[in-house]
Amino acid sequence: MLRHRATVVIAALILCSHQLNCSQNQTRATLIESEADSVCSADCPPLPLPKVYGVYVYCFKADDQFVIGAHQMWEIGLSKLARLEGQTLAIRWDQGHIWTTLPSGWTVRLNQYDYEYSFRNVECRHAAQLRSFQHGHTRPGPVPGEPAQPVIHGDLVYGWAVCSPFLDVHLLPVSGLFKCKVWDLDGRVRQDTQFRASPTAQTLWNDAVDGQFLRLHLRSGRTLDIANPDD
Repeated sequence: MLRHRATVVIAALILCSHQLNCSQNQTRATLIESEADSVCSADCPPLPLPKVYGVYVYCFKADDQFVIGAHQMWEIGLSKLARLEGQTLAIRWDQGHIWTTLPSGWTVRLNQYDYEYSFRNVECRHAAQLRSFQHGHTRPGPVPGEPAQPVIHGDLVYGWAVCSPFLDVHLLPVSGLFKCKVWDLDGRVRQDTQFRASPTAQTLWNDAVDGQFLRLHLRSGRTLDIANPDD
């Protein structure tokens, strides 16, 4: 009976492991660049700094996709990983973490890095900037600050919008109409036109052919959500 229970437990663990792996991207990737940096700036204590103040940032390229991870220097294996620029490694990742296996067999776990970073490699630098845009930490240069609001689909930012009541010839607001200017993540103006509001005032839409910003859903009065961004 005990042996039977042990078999069931082991089978469940194997199934769980497979399910976790299926939810992650797994492939081989080239470590394009690794950088050692500090987690502090003007508030750094006098040198020498212990490893808790240091961080490694890595840029991997898997086929045509860039994956960027970081971790504080105290994690085992990070310095060895930093010396493997140009090498191809086994890698897997999900929305929050990256796992890569060193030639020794040791697996290192990194955190997904969602901020801009001044990599030497131009493609890595652009990939980091795009991730920062997508997570709303920064915005393209042409996009103004407030009152521009992020246009969100799911958990990612797809663009930015500034909407204001549409005014008639007498400069009076027209009920149910808004004028919206919408930028994409490249800083290009995708729409600068009139939107109509739904009866609940939770949705704005227009009849433009460009479906990426065809409909904007208001989120808590502060952000906008796009419907069917890929239609």
